[in-house]
Amino acid sequence: MEPFLKHIATDLYSRYGENISDLCIVFPNRRASLYFKKYLSELADKPIWSPTTTTINELVQDISGLQVADNIKLLFELYKVYTKVKKSNESFDEFYFWGEMLLNDFDNIDKYLVNPGDLFKNLKNLKSIHDQFAYLSEKQLEAIQEFWKSFDPEKNSLYQQDFISIWNVLFDIYTEFNTNLKAGTIAYEGMVYKTVADKLKDNSNVKLNHSKYVFIGFNALNNCEKVLFTHLNNNKKADFYWDYDELYIKNEKYEAGYFLRENLVNYKQNIAFETKVNFTNLTSSKNIEIISVPSDVGQAKLITQKLLENTYQLTDSPDKTAIVLADEHLLIPVIHSVPDTINKVNITMGYPVINTPIYSLLEHIIGLQKNSKQSSTGTITFYHKNVLAILNHQYIKSQFTNTAEELIQHIQTRNRIQLTSDELGKNSFFVGIFKRINNYIELSEYILSIIHQIYNSLYSTNSEENIHSLSIEKEYIYHIYLSVNRVKDVLAEQKVEIKIDTFIRLLRKIIRNLRIPFTGEPLTGLQIMGILETRLLDFENLIVLSVNEGIFPKSESSLSFIPYNLRRGFGLPTIEHQDAIYAYYFYRLIQRAKNITLVYNSKTDGLQSGEMSRFIYQLKFENMYLVNEKSIRYNINTKTQKEISIFKNNDILKKLAKYHASDTEEQKYISPSAISSYLKCKLQFYFRHISGLKEKDEITEEIDAPLFGNILHEAMHVLYNPYIGKTVDSEILLSILKNENTITNAIDEAFNKEYFKSAGKTVYLGKNIIIREVIEKYIRQIVKVDEQYTPFDILSLENNYLINVSATVNNSPHKVNLGGKIDRIDKMNSQIRIVDYKSGNDKLEFKNINSLFSGKKDDQNSAVFQTFIYSKFYTENEKPELPVIPGIYSLRKLFENNFDFHILLKDDKSFISDYKTINTEFSEELSKLINEIYNPAINFSQTEDLTTCKNCPYKQLCNR
Repeated sequence: MEPFLKHIATDLYSRYGENISDLCIVFPNRRASLYFKKYLSELADKPIWSPTTTTINELVQDISGLQVADNIKLLFELYKVYTKVKKSNESFDEFYFWGEMLLNDFDNIDKYLVNPGDLFKNLKNLKSIHDQFAYLSEKQLEAIQEFWKSFDPEKNSLYQQDFISIWNVLFDIYTEFNTNLKAGTIAYEGMVYKTVADKLKDNSNVKLNHSKYVFIGFNALNNCEKVLFTHLNNNKKADFYWDYDELYIKNEKYEAGYFLRENLVNYKQNIAFETKVNFTNLTSSKNIEIISVPSDVGQAKLITQKLLENTYQLTDSPDKTAIVLADEHLLIPVIHSVPDTINKVNITMGYPVINTPIYSLLEHIIGLQKNSKQSSTGTITFYHKNVLAILNHQYIKSQFTNTAEELIQHIQTRNRIQLTSDELGKNSFFVGIFKRINNYIELSEYILSIIHQIYNSLYSTNSEENIHSLSIEKEYIYHIYLSVNRVKDVLAEQKVEIKIDTFIRLLRKIIRNLRIPFTGEPLTGLQIMGILETRLLDFENLIVLSVNEGIFPKSESSLSFIPYNLRRGFGLPTIEHQDAIYAYYFYRLIQRAKNITLVYNSKTDGLQSGEMSRFIYQLKFENMYLVNEKSIRYNINTKTQKEISIFKNNDILKKLAKYHASDTEEQKYISPSAISSYLKCKLQFYFRHISGLKEKDEITEEIDAPLFGNILHEAMHVLYNPYIGKTVDSEILLSILKNENTITNAIDEAFNKEYFKSAGKTVYLGKNIIIREVIEKYIRQIVKVDEQYTPFDILSLENNYLINVSATVNNSPHKVNLGGKIDRIDKMNSQIRIVDYKSGNDKLEFKNINSLFSGKKDDQNSAVFQTFIYSKFYTENEKPELPVIPGIYSLRKLFENNFDFHILLKDDKSFISDYKTINTEFSEELSKLINEIYNPAINFSQTEDLTTCKNCPYKQLCNR
């Protein structure tokens, strides 16, 4: 296969020889010129001066004498005109979206030489259309009429009225905007093109530095380019080379030839060249493979396999193969998928800065500022997720390891949701980061300062190992710094007030288009490129990824204020033009290739349809080629999950021994909740209480049921603590209810201990305000219920109790510690009450004693079971003569008119009025259960009730 550019180099060198240096050769892009010069150097048998090479944009700008301004600067200039003409006080933040759209429309209008006065007329009088636009074709006139027909003056909607009000001033905006730009000798790209076209049409003195211009490989021409081409062609100053295939030129059903059919007539190429070059490559034999893969990453991974195939001969001629990415987001996974055996790779697209560590830090900093808060007292706080993201970032952690770790530990152990700048300002650098920014000027200086410090402190030692990576990192940081500075300088020059959000939007727009070129030899090795870079280049072997409908071709067109019918009527580009351009890209790309692999993502996800491109369908159904179609699927074989069962070997029995009674001061014990856990799931008991697997230490933003219960328990403890050992009468409780501060102070103290994990003033935000009110409501109801039972004596609150239960371990008798805190013990009417607060919807009844130990879901009642154990603790320790009444304050039932704290035995339909009456039976069952826990023959196994697994922290270990 002879590359098309090599044919052109041969033709031009044979025609001009050494005088080829007099030519100016114009390409659609810069990459094509590199290949052209390579082929030219191979032809020359002695040193020659190279011809001037340029792109069409550079040529037009050079002829115009105008400078294309920064897009941000243009937006501000347009904003000034917009507010003046429209007499609007609209802010730049509100204008920004419309401004970008208008700039794009003005660019199109000028490039396609549309008369803005005609376009922006209000043509509700349809009869005048034919008179005013006689220069348009019948089809164009029909399109314009079709649009304005919808505007019935008597039926105009509010949207149509808004449209008309803006449409009527667009010509004035366009005119004044262009006038202002000319006065400042700056322009947008379309204005530059129109300036050149107008000069050429008026036969003005146009500066042309070369006697001959050669235009190579163009396709869709705007009207300004046509004026330039026509002028140079008529003056015998132009040669044209068109890269095409007769298949889509001669057959009008192919949209790929839509533009070239006209170009070949208007701007003929050299006949001798046409006879030498084959323009029927698409009908030659090709090996075409179509592969569907159900993921983007899967497409990238397929590269490894394809490149190792002998078909591509990468060892001998890697430069004959190109990987083309229709979706440039695949660049990074594709780079990582290139086999190590390929040591020469050229990447034309540049590395996106948004994938670099410095950009991620920038986004974390922006997030920190956007989520920062300032209270009415002036206290500034930062959201913990933003703070942790910064502290865990590689640049911060590598420079301030100890300080960062201390702060992370502080945040996690104290459950700090919002953090003050005082907490975070551990050094001068952190003081600079953790401060609140109030406007975009401060934000730009703030970001620049942080980036500057990172740049200077990055890698304190430049060892041989990291010197290369250091230079790359600094390159990224430098480009981000320049981008921030650029936005800042333009805003300072324009003197327009904008919101911080708009500044961030402008900054992101610039940075997200920023790419750092890869270093290396551009013409050798395996080529990785985007669709636009492939123009005029030919490869024997092609692997094209993401050949999906909606990606290749793209499904969306640029946003425009000019409605579709008017665009069509005035000859502005439409979605059909875009489709024709992509069709040309596709067929031109494959026309000289021999081995072609087209890969598409078959997964349907969100806006991704999982459909192959229409171009693949065309190849399949035109029957010109023998197409090999493959579908890659990931076989997911669901294995039968083996039941997890932990055998009690000697090591586990040794761990269980920590609960044996001993003479040490601090003895470990099995709590009532741990025993309940064993009854629900033996394996969960093992993970938590034997192996000691701790749940991940995370910040608790939302107060879940256990934490809610802890806060309420602690608040009740604080509230009643002053009355331990005293008689509580009705007057005391009514006083508590009357004095709001008494309850609120108790709740604040509980929140500080259980949730905020710190002392000081309690600040409630968001849902916590509601939860605090709910807790107060429950506490008030508890106090009201207690007032009905006054007087009573509070004997203890949250006291620890310990008892021993006999168990046989390896045929040896042992005493096992059981223990825990009892919420409240009081004496009322010569009875002892064991009160347990329950925040759930717990039932206050049970079937019989055996049912409490069965472990069956229908029989379980953890609340009753645990209250009985607490009653046993008290009974065995205090040996009271008075009746011991186990009672449950179920918060969900407290508000019932007939609320009763007693526990009901369903079999006997009677309340438990004295725990001692059931102690013997309960103790026997409890002893059996403890012996079971220590029995080596009974494993720690999974529960069969999967609802138990729903909120279990260990469910991932069990794959449930």
